Amino acid sequence: MTTMFVLTAPVYPYETLRYAALTTPREALAALRRDVAAGRLDEANAAHIASTLPLLALEESARRTGYLRLQDALVADETWDAISATTGRDPDRVAQLRRQFPEVWMRSVWHGTGRHELAVTAGAAPRLCNIALHGYTTDQVRLPVGHRAVHIIVPPSAALEVPDGLGRTWLAAHILLVEEPAPRRRWRLCVEAGALTDAPARHVMSVDLPAGVDLDTVVRGFDATVVAGARWRAIWTWTLAAVLMHTPPSSLR
Repeated sequence: MTTMFVLTAPVYPYETLRYAALTTPREALAALRRDVAAGRLDEANAAHIASTLPLLALEESARRTGYLRLQDALVADETWDAISATTGRDPDRVAQLRRQFPEVWMRSVWHGTGRHELAVTAGAAPRLCNIALHGYTTDQVRLPVGHRAVHIIVPPSAALEVPDGLGRTWLAAHILLVEEPAPRRRWRLCVEAGALTDAPARHVMSVDLPAGVDLDTVVRGFDATVVAGARWRAIWTWTLAAVLMHTPPSSLR
């Protein structure tokens, strides 16, 4: 059983499901206002429930679009109806939701496509940090057959560092990896430090995997787009090596 915060923490309270079961987000908001006026619900709880309606809508959109691509779920009518109703399209509130959406979508894919785990032993973990990616191409790295998302428990022996917002570093403990298929094949990765409560450090990132490109070139290209100092290259290298270990290129021929 995983203890990754992104996969186990509630995305919204149970009451969100009840209000979302009404016909439209605007009717859900009207019902919330009626319950506040009648004293059945306080304003703070009503505001929290309203703010999570778009997250529930995104989960439904992810399911309806086959868990294929984040963008497909984002532009779905039910997602935008909920965003519009609850934010009035206020730029700050929309931006806040957009920061939450990738994690929620990745979680939905993992739960909706089999809850797959990828095991890495404590002995193998440090060796993966030193795998040379040169010579491998994007065509040779694939998740196990039938997997769209995998959760990897990162042994401490991997010594992968995750920065937090205060300049501190923590040892990575979990990686959630989700693949979006061609024509724009992409891996989305969520890495977090280990904690049974809200992880002290958690980051979501993505990298495109165009056909036939050397993996080292892909990682170098990603490295050039992010702030220097964080060890993102080490995290991507380790993750790619972990997948190659489980599905070596010879098995793909």
